[in-house]
Amino acid sequence: MAAYAAVTSLMGTMHLLSQSSLDLHEGNIEHLESLYDKVGSLLEFLDNSDNELMKDLQKKVKDLANEVEDEYK
Repeated sequence: MAAYAAVTSLMGTMHLLSQSSLDLHEGNIEHLESLYDKVGSLLEFLDNSDNELMKDLQKKVKDLANEVEDEYK
């Protein structure tokens, strides 16, 4: 499932950002951690939604996750 892989990759990038030596303000770290948790919930949803009706949503999620990740690379 491509959407699952894209979201997993995005979570990895987010984790690396939170662990990096970038000078992130405490508030930004908290926002990043909150976003990470929400993306994790999306990952659980994708893991449990492998049917034909979800194909369009999965494609949109994959495309968006890839777009966001590309901004941080």
